[in-house]
Amino acid sequence: MIQLFEARNCSVFYDSTLIMKDLNFSISSGEKIALIGHSGCGKSTLLRLMAGIECNARIEGQWYSDLPEISAYIDQNNSLLPWKTVQENVALPMILQGMDKDIINLKVMQVLEEFGLENYWHFFPDELSGGMKQKTILCRALVTDSTILFADEPFASVDMLSRQALVDILKEKFIRKTIIFITHDIQEALRIGDRVLIFAGRPTRQVYNALSREPLLKQRISAFLSKN
Repeated sequence: MIQLFEARNCSVFYDSTLIMKDLNFSISSGEKIALIGHSGCGKSTLLRLMAGIECNARIEGQWYSDLPEISAYIDQNNSLLPWKTVQENVALPMILQGMDKDIINLKVMQVLEEFGLENYWHFFPDELSGGMKQKTILCRALVTDSTILFADEPFASVDMLSRQALVDILKEKFIRKTIIFITHDIQEALRIGDRVLIFAGRPTRQVYNALSREPLLKQRISAFLSKN
């Protein structure tokens, strides 16, 4: 596997404020990594730094990044354009890349079929359920042929059963891709991640880097978060 990111004794500053310290981890291509910690601990800032879209923060220390040319970023906010249909929303990244119209239409319909949305191609976002909106956002991320997906609590606004189904779909459709996924839900972190990075404290420290199948990990995560 190709190494994409590595942090050795790194710190994260937002403007001039230290928000994270003692970061030590590496992420390789194809891995599924879950980030978990309290609200406001810096997870989202760290994710945006890795994605190359954070302008107000910096990372210091021995930091290595080999961000692929094509990546996708999704979050908990509904980022669908309300005046465009499902088909048009999914097609947007390819239109911006200047791809041929016939190829775009073919790829859009293929990915909509994979997600069971082929009969909703003409719907507008406000006509969709929360779960269907998130499926549409996943379609848009998948259709770009990105090799890495940055996800900041993308399913926070849907019910628990829908969240579990969406996590399973995400793992299936992005099986060969790298996923870095933020969540507050311990079970969701264990469900999606090959490894779990746990953050706690003020300023935030990385307190654990564990395989998701490690025995009693759920209890250990709960203990870490309850003490910090």
